[in-house]
Amino acid sequence: MSEATLIDMLLDQTERLISDHVDRDGLRHVEDGHWPDGLWAESAALGLPDALTVPAEEGGLTFADAGALFALLGSRAVPLPLGETILARMALAQAGIDAPDAPIGFLTAKTADVAFGRHLQHVVVAADGEIRLYALDGSALPPVASVSREGYAAIDVSALTPVATAGWPAALPDPAVLGAMLVASQIAGGLAQVLDMTVDYALVRTQFARPIGRFQAVQQIIAQLAAEAAAARAAADAAWAALDAGGDVAVMGAIAKIRAGEAVPIAAAIAHQVHGAIGITDEHMLHYHTRRLWQWRRDHGSDAHWAEWLGRAVQENEGGLWAMLTQRCGVAPARA
Repeated sequence: MSEATLIDMLLDQTERLISDHVDRDGLRHVEDGHWPDGLWAESAALGLPDALTVPAEEGGLTFADAGALFALLGSRAVPLPLGETILARMALAQAGIDAPDAPIGFLTAKTADVAFGRHLQHVVVAADGEIRLYALDGSALPPVASVSREGYAAIDVSALTPVATAGWPAALPDPAVLGAMLVASQIAGGLAQVLDMTVDYALVRTQFARPIGRFQAVQQIIAQLAAEAAAARAAADAAWAALDAGGDVAVMGAIAKIRAGEAVPIAAAIAHQVHGAIGITDEHMLHYHTRRLWQWRRDHGSDAHWAEWLGRAVQENEGGLWAMLTQRCGVAPARA
């Protein structure tokens, strides 16, 4: 079985699973503070949490495959910390640490606001050249308000003793970059979904006896939305491809997060402009996607954070911007 066939099958199965569990009622149920037990159980049964624990050279997914999976999860607003769990389990496996059979948060600092933190019992902290696995009681953590309403909690492991500790796997890039690339792919997927919803709506919403999508002004702004979605996906895919190629992906990961983050306000504004008031009603799905886009824009380092990091990297790189664009650059990312 080829790698392409493997990822195609996994994406198809994941799409079916999502279709069975993720809809407006399911998202609202999670936003009301509930944990989607059935969705997690079936995701685990499908093997999604371990999507990257088998290396590509041993028949597992490539990082480019993983980027496509993360984009799919983002496009469907899957209400689980699946991406974080996949990264955490991959890193734990490479570090020789047994991973718990449960959702795992992925942090790159000892303190952070974490999606679904109220439902977590384990987190991985990857920082300072080490990976540490902690056990905690998410239900006892202070909740944090978030625009996505996905049970964010303020996690601080400073006073906790890790269950296990090891060196950060040398084969993996800086964990802060991995987190940024994960969210960049989720945003890219979310933008693609928002684009599809906007195009569909423009074709059925009529004004002056014809679909609004036939008006040139509407076509023009939808084309702009399409360009933003395509640019975000291209940047995210390029970062994962660079990781597969064995290069230093710090700069590529930063660019992916910056480009994806910059696309969010433009795309969200256009989508809601085309939809009008219906897009913010509780019954409509659009705001369930755009609210998550706004939230992901700040997760694992905002585009402003990574832009500042990239600017410093350019200044510190011998030869400046041109050298950075034309050769590999060995620079270490700052923490979000």
